[in-house]
Amino acid sequence: MERYDAYADDAVYDPEGSEYMEVFGGKDPGDWVYCAHCGKLYQMGWYREEGAKQMCPFPGCDGDAVTDPMDWRGDPPEEAGVSIY
Repeated sequence: MERYDAYADDAVYDPEGSEYMEVFGGKDPGDWVYCAHCGKLYQMGWYREEGAKQMCPFPGCDGDAVTDPMDWRGDPPEEAGVSIY
């Protein structure tokens, strides 16, 4: 999975370890979502670990990667002309 420069240095891609996918399901690794806190787009399966929490993969965001991902219902960002930054 492509790693974007905007992701935090400690962001990991681990869809099998993703609590969101384990608890809620309904998403495939790589599906685009956006964070309800920072509003940035990222692909499902990316997150930062802060202690026992899985957080949004963007640095400085306090959104978690379990309850804060929102469905991105548009075209893939690169096709829609939307920046993930």
